[in-house]
Amino acid sequence: MKSKQTEKVKKVSAKVENRKKDTRSWPGKYFLHLIVFGFAFILYLNSIPNDYNLDDNLVTINHRLTSRGISAIPAIFTSHYYEDESGYS
Repeated sequence: MKSKQTEKVKKVSAKVENRKKDTRSWPGKYFLHLIVFGFAFILYLNSIPNDYNLDDNLVTINHRLTSRGISAIPAIFTSHYYEDESGYS
């Protein structure tokens, strides 16, 4: 019985030692993450100085669904992008 317990303890301590041996520096550990973040940042960089688009006011100000707040999220995802009083959508 003790041999099984000691084997488990040895396995756990070996895992802990392997974690301690990981001596890669901070940039080395997260190199792939930094590459993906950098690519996404460069991709969307030119959209930072943009103002509202022509249809942004249409769906943000006095819109029947977005004016209801968080409770309207399910309806927003299941309805048309825009619908006016006469039913045009």
